[in-house]
Amino acid sequence: MLIEVLATPPIVPAAQLPATQKLGSFSAGYLKVRLAVSGAAVSVRPYYERDGRWWPLRADAAAGVGIEPLTADPTIRGGLSEALYACTGVSSFVVLVAESGLASDVVAAYLETVEQ
Repeated sequence: MLIEVLATPPIVPAAQLPATQKLGSFSAGYLKVRLAVSGAAVSVRPYYERDGRWWPLRADAAAGVGIEPLTADPTIRGGLSEALYACTGVSSFVVLVAESGLASDVVAAYLETVEQ
């Protein structure tokens, strides 16, 4: 599914976001993220809604502990990158958030569920 990358995590519930900014409820083994950029590098991470908050998927505040965000760079591999995030048991809405770089440099971003 083609999805719009957000500049910051949402501050509203998924129900208030346009369909172009979220992947509907799912419960799969993995979440595949594909990213195409131009202009400058961008790093994105999936965030999921749970208990009224948006949580960064597989993230940790300590360097080198969590799973890194997906980064695409226009000077490497034509600006294309792909990542697979294990997310067994996540059954909620998911958005993509730019953790570094500008969301406006994203040409296309895709989210899809992949069964185990």
